[in-house]
Parts: sequence; structure tokens; C-alpha cells
Amino acid sequence: MGPLVALQLYAIELECARKHFDDALARLEKISTVSERKEKWLARRGEILELAKRPQEAKESFAAALSAIESLPLRQRSAPATAELEKRVKEALDFRL
Repeated sequence: MGPLVALQLYAIELECARKHFDDALARLEKISTVSERKEKWLARRGEILELAKRPQEAKESFAAALSAIESLPLRQRSAPATAELEKRVKEALDFRL
């Protein structure tokens, strides 16, 4: 069955709640490596790094997520979920400037 993303996401939430941020990031990396598209995972990485109080790394991850979104074909980029993710990432970057 491979890695069950839903279970991994739940485990990531538990790791974050326990402030085990490096463990959460390691789980996220496993999901990201098997995923064709990375923008969602880069944004989530940025959010976890924010929680871990690692602002420079968070900013870099959000910037990478935005770059990944901007490289998508217009059809994919204009999908509601992707447009919402782009909005969240831009807000996160604007907050850091």
C-alpha cells in the first residue's frame, strides 16, 4: 500500500503538538519524496519551521513553494486548491518581509 499519507499527516500533527518538529519534518520529507508535486509539502514544511521558531528556513521553504506553484501550467495553477495555497504562501512571505 505504500506510505498512507493521511496517517502520516496525522502523525505530523501529533509530532508538532508535542514540539517534536524535527520528527515532523522527517515524516514530511518521506511524503514529499514520493509525491510528484512538491508545492503543498514545501508550504507545510514552512509552517512547521515557523512553529519551530526557525524563521529563515521557513521563509526559504515558502519561497520554494511559491516557485513550485509559479512553475505549474496555468490549468493546474488556477485550480481552486492551488490558488488557495498560493494565497497562503504569499501571505506567509509578506508577513516575513
